Amino acid sequence: MAGQVIGVNTAIYTQSAGNEGIGFAMPSNSIVDVYNALIGPEHKVVRGSIGISFQPNLPSAVARVYGFKSGVIISQITPGQPAAKAGLKVGDIITTLDGKPVKDGDDLVAIVSARKPGSTIDVGYLRNGQTMHATLGIADRDKMMAAINAAGNEEGEEGQNRTPGTISPAKLGITVQDLPQGAPASLHGVLIQSVKPGSFADEIGVGNFQGGVIVSLNRHPIHNAQEFQTIVAGMKSGDDVALEIVDPQKPNGGTSILGGTLP
Repeated sequence: MAGQVIGVNTAIYTQSAGNEGIGFAMPSNSIVDVYNALIGPEHKVVRGSIGISFQPNLPSAVARVYGFKSGVIISQITPGQPAAKAGLKVGDIITTLDGKPVKDGDDLVAIVSARKPGSTIDVGYLRNGQTMHATLGIADRDKMMAAINAAGNEEGEEGQNRTPGTISPAKLGITVQDLPQGAPASLHGVLIQSVKPGSFADEIGVGNFQGGVIVSLNRHPIHNAQEFQTIVAGMKSGDDVALEIVDPQKPNGGTSILGGTLP
């Protein structure tokens, strides 16, 4: 009513090219930062980054297995960037930024992207149940992504010198096998050979990762198919399950975490 901007329209919902009465807008307290950046000396928006990747919307079963109620599990660390330099690792759970609780990935992105490159931020995180802190510098996200794209991703070699042992745990619906000879020395786990349609594994999305390597089950590192089977054999209905999966062809591709509760 006072002629002040409270939001800037970004889209409307329509199926007929007409206005159906539902609109979407960015709040003014977000827009003002973009506006000030665009009229500033550089005339562009610069976003901060700490050099990590994470999975949004993880199942609650994963949070229970990893022992946290809110936060962000790091699934990938970009070499040479702030998180890597500060010693953070894949699997660490970021819980606070400058003392402010981090509810989820949206919270983390909102806080970090708004920081100016060259500034610092205190990151609180959990590692093996212990609370730790590190001071990270803020990098320019655009420059970081340009450097990553220029470097490219080296693909790991997967040997095919023998037929590995194969085990099909009926409870999960995943057929796994030992890693073949010639697999990278740094890689451990079991290869996902197949996923039974309609099974628990299929329901949580493991079918999208055939050919991937399960490196841990419920935070227990996996080294061979028999070890995987032993852990699965001890599971029962109502247990939470969390699988960490990597792509053996993309050693720098990070970790994907899938989970759910056994029916």
